[in-house]
Amino acid sequence: MNILDSIGDAAGAFVGAIENFISGDSAGGSGKVNRFGSFASSRRNAHVKWFIDGKDYFFAVSEAISHAQKEIFIEDWWLSPELYLRRPHANNQEYRLDRLLKKKAEEGVKIYVVVYKEISQALTLDSHHSKEALRNLHPNITVQRHPDHLVGGTYFWAHHEKICVIDQEIAFIGGLDLCFGRYDTGGHQLVDYHQHSNYVEIWPGQDYSNPRIKDFIDVKKHWNCLISKFETARMPWHDISIGLIGRPVQDIARHFIERWNFIKKEKGENRPDLQVLVYKSDFQHDRENPPHYKDYKYFGNNIKAHPYKGTVNVQILRSSSKWSHGIETEKSIQNAYIETIKNAHHFIYIENQFFITATKESEKFPVKNLIGKAIVERIQRAARNNEKFRIIVCMPLLPSFPCEVNSKDAGTLRLVMHYQYRSISRGGHSIFEALRNSGIDPEKYISFFALRNYGRIRPSAVREAKGALREETGESIADPIVPHGVLDDDSTGNFVTEELYIHTKLLIADDRYVIIGSANLNDRSQLGNHDSEIAAYIEDTDTIDSQLAGRHYKAAKFAVTLRRQIFREHLGLLNDTEHERATQNSYPPPYPHDPAVGKINETDRILIDPASDEFYKFWLSRATTNTLIYRDVFHCLPDDTVTTWKEYDAFSPDYQKIALGHVAKPDADFNQVESQLSKIKGHLVQFPTRFMEKEQLQGSVVFDSVTPMELFT
Repeated sequence: MNILDSIGDAAGAFVGAIENFISGDSAGGSGKVNRFGSFASSRRNAHVKWFIDGKDYFFAVSEAISHAQKEIFIEDWWLSPELYLRRPHANNQEYRLDRLLKKKAEEGVKIYVVVYKEISQALTLDSHHSKEALRNLHPNITVQRHPDHLVGGTYFWAHHEKICVIDQEIAFIGGLDLCFGRYDTGGHQLVDYHQHSNYVEIWPGQDYSNPRIKDFIDVKKHWNCLISKFETARMPWHDISIGLIGRPVQDIARHFIERWNFIKKEKGENRPDLQVLVYKSDFQHDRENPPHYKDYKYFGNNIKAHPYKGTVNVQILRSSSKWSHGIETEKSIQNAYIETIKNAHHFIYIENQFFITATKESEKFPVKNLIGKAIVERIQRAARNNEKFRIIVCMPLLPSFPCEVNSKDAGTLRLVMHYQYRSISRGGHSIFEALRNSGIDPEKYISFFALRNYGRIRPSAVREAKGALREETGESIADPIVPHGVLDDDSTGNFVTEELYIHTKLLIADDRYVIIGSANLNDRSQLGNHDSEIAAYIEDTDTIDSQLAGRHYKAAKFAVTLRRQIFREHLGLLNDTEHERATQNSYPPPYPHDPAVGKINETDRILIDPASDEFYKFWLSRATTNTLIYRDVFHCLPDDTVTTWKEYDAFSPDYQKIALGHVAKPDADFNQVESQLSKIKGHLVQFPTRFMEKEQLQGSVVFDSVTPMELFT
């Protein structure tokens, strides 16, 4: 039985249109091929706002949801119903996600949620809990999980989009799921009950997370803290998302509606409780919602704007295929990356959770995306033409798996590292090797960096547990593999360090073109027929006087303000530690950022020209200084001085005597440690491209039809 039969014969033509839409046949409309092979065309005059890190993004999403009138679409890789969208949680009980959605549902808002249905043996997301917790709140909340892992389903790939659409008027996409472990400020504090929050709890229960030490377990018991706040740093989280108003919102809504209807057709064809969603054309949308200047009221402030009179041109991109969307494979995100890299004039900035790519097409090499090839060819052209050109890449120091590199359980961790290093610097066909084979010094054109932070645990504040809620307390499930030997009178002062995890999926070219979304730089995200993804290609027509490669330059306002704000954070030129107060940077679009974002003062004048030698010397110097201090105080791994397992053992602290992430020398003088750490500025460190280069990180992992190589690339 066709799921649309029940609509009635009188709506035959309408049914046909919907069936085409479900099958994906409606993409393109007129039959023309859109740029990058995308299902969506480039849309003009949108309002787009970037959000750096979880605090501002979650504030904006919570405010937009609060104003919902008709419907809300949410799609996430992981969704935690008990997530607090505003902090501290003790003062923001109504902004727990499940409570906020229940309130809107009781007001008559229809809420549709798609969550990735994980393989429970491999991931601990418990999407079943997410589904049951939400749909039991109110009949107006409907949840679908996908895919099934039976015959005909997929065992390997995930729905990885992060989408929130409200009333088909405002949308949010990017790197942030509405889940535990993502909330953070630009200060990226490592410990709870910190002076920046007036010693009040910010991360309750499992939200105080360090997946490098302990993965999430039994998440429906959200009040359980899996790591000790007395001893263990959380893993801070750096991420970027965007909010949009205007025509691109309809393309994001269309993508969600196609996905929703595809899952219903595949899994719930005979379920009348699962509604078929109907996408509205631009004409239909405008007829029902005549475009006009509107008052947008956020946090008691008001701004008047027309939804179609912004300054930003946006094209929505995606990775989608038969298994994820019922369509022929679309890889418009990879196409956009490659074309943007090829056409860049002087500067590219990449921030991504992964960096796995190929420099040439090869049947023998399992990595197939050709972003690396585009990078090599663009640098070769710059060298031939003697052009000023630089690429800066920021990525995590280590993939987020709960084990140390030398652990017997680190097979997956080392395998991902293996493919990243084969993409960057070793293995025969890496970017560095391809450039050296062309007579080019890679360091002149491309360099890799990471982020790290440190903090100080205050045991007395943890004991006092100021602001902790009774419902958030419970039995602690402390990780037995983490040593428990750090006392209140630790002579080193309970200083701790952890990598600042980069989860961003971002490319900025020439301070003009931006790609932001959910797609990692690897095959899983880029090939189209693996994980499903969504992204936006952004060009702002509003410009700012700037410089690029030593010349006067009209930079796109969206791109240049985003790039400068990211660099301020990484370089320690920005002090963003406020949790409770919403700023203009926390408001949804069309409200602009704080005016200070677009200004340059004497302190950050160095940021104006990212392709200049002066800027790069400053950037590299700060990363180098920070790296050397962390190396001396904490013996942080990975490190470029560690190239063999023997060197690894000699360099690594004795974790039987020293808790993971603490000062490496137990007899270190507190004042000396404090003095050294005070010289660290920002979070920027060097990414160790030579780490373990004399060893085979791949190890002896066995690949077969159940565990194919493609899972790790």
